[in-house]
Amino acid sequence: MFSPAGSGSGAARPRPGDAIRLTLETSSVCPFDAARCLYTTDDSDPDDARATSIELTPSDVEWDGVLWQYVRRWTCVIPAQPAGTMIRYRLSARVATSDEWVDAPARTASEHPASDHALWIDGDGPPAWSSTAILYHIFLDRFSPSPRARWKRPKS
Repeated sequence: MFSPAGSGSGAARPRPGDAIRLTLETSSVCPFDAARCLYTTDDSDPDDARATSIELTPSDVEWDGVLWQYVRRWTCVIPAQPAGTMIRYRLSARVATSDEWVDAPARTASEHPASDHALWIDGDGPPAWSSTAILYHIFLDRFSPSPRARWKRPKS
């Protein structure tokens, strides 16, 4: 079983035939009484009209010492899919005693928040050359002169 976001499965990405376990965390600041996953497998947006809906089940509540509040975890499983499938999904939770659904935001550095997530199901492994490759990552900022010095310019 594949679990995104490093939740302990050890898998780097979903493989064909792997069920996909999704986990949603909600805080105690705003109480939620239900959670759902809307997903599509035809590369379309996961909206209410075309998406398959799966109810998430509450799994546990735990104190988070960093957030200094209780966090509830909800889980669901998207069925296994064949290779070449793009799964687009949206996780949301319903505010207790209302009909308002709040989408879980994607973790992105974009100034435009997103609520849709995607997984590509692929049976291809890494390329053969990668098992013997040596990769270098050069941090150019480490070669920067001191704040008092300026970069030397090449003579043209």
